[in-house]
Amino acid sequence: MKKRLLYTAAVLAVLLALVTAGILFIEFYGRKIHCPSLTLFGQLCPFCGATRMVRALIRFDLTTAFYCNPALVILIPVLGFTAASYGVRYLRFGRLNLTRLQAVLLIASLALLLIFGVLRNFLPLGLTA
Repeated sequence: MKKRLLYTAAVLAVLLALVTAGILFIEFYGRKIHCPSLTLFGQLCPFCGATRMVRALIRFDLTTAFYCNPALVILIPVLGFTAASYGVRYLRFGRLNLTRLQAVLLIASLALLLIFGVLRNFLPLGLTA
């Protein structure tokens, strides 16, 4: 278990460093990540608005974050729970396979993102990239 704990801590440290570097880059340089779907096809993808959503969440502005990308704001706690339960299962038992609940949550999240991606392009939701 000690080896799994050290491995998990190293992976989390690298992820935290990458996320922090990305957030600092966005905050200091004010650049946004351009969406290939919007650039090539003129259609909003399910992740359009995610950069502004993250910037709003950093400022604890949930209203703006929800306006930028409501699907991702709703899915953050779901995906956070799924990742945490996956990590705990790995640390305790060394198992890397998903439980049925984790698999259902991930598939439902993917379905929600796909539905949101289609609806935001065809219904006047007032959401822009």
